[in-house]
Amino acid sequence: MKQQGRALVTIPSVAFEFSRTDSIAGYDTRANFIKNFLDIYPIEKHLQNFIPLIPVLQRLHGKMSYSDFLLYCCLYQFQGSMLLTENHKDFIPTILNRYGIFTIDRGERDIRNIAMYIFDHKKFERAAEDILKT
Repeated sequence: MKQQGRALVTIPSVAFEFSRTDSIAGYDTRANFIKNFLDIYPIEKHLQNFIPLIPVLQRLHGKMSYSDFLLYCCLYQFQGSMLLTENHKDFIPTILNRYGIFTIDRGERDIRNIAMYIFDHKKFERAAEDILKT
């Protein structure tokens, strides 16, 4: 991916959530994965860039977590970037396009559906126009 000018990026709050585990060995494994495969982007340094996004997201999805809000900000800022997530209820098709879904079968009782989402600026502009005029 890096040879093609692409990177796997996360934000500090997601890296924290990902690294949570109940053992030191588990933490070390997850922290090493982050260190070796992900870049951590300090999105919170750029919050002033997302003023247009805030009222629209609050209206469309008022009860989202702060981490999900920051992920929306990343998608908004970096056109063409994709979000990989299992959290389908908090990433809405009103302003996102689902690019694809893949399933990971990890055994008898553990099936994970992961989707790739892309921010759609045209959908956002339509939603913002409707929301901001009311």
